[in-house]
Amino acid sequence: MGEDHEKAMAIATTRQVELAIEAYYREYDKLPKYLDELEGNNKRKKVFFEGIEFAVERYDLKIAYDVDFDGFVDVDGEKVKGLAAVWTEYKGERIESWNDTANGQ
Repeated sequence: MGEDHEKAMAIATTRQVELAIEAYYREYDKLPKYLDELEGNNKRKKVFFEGIEFAVERYDLKIAYDVDFDGFVDVDGEKVKGLAAVWTEYKGERIESWNDTANGQ
């Protein structure tokens, strides 16, 4: 697997995890307390992201929530608009679910 492919997978994974968290919130009107809730360990057994624990470990994902529901997530002192933020590092470059420009998109 080439470096470009691996970076593209990291970019896609950060965004997909963020979308899964948002979908979970729309379904249950709350944020998931545990990652396995995204894999179907929830009230309705609905799967939002299959393999979440593997993805988090493989890409060393960091996840932060808008815990005070002001519309922003605090990421290392930066205010990021949204309900959740997911990020990782790939070869010294920070990949952020909320920043399409930095993700090369």
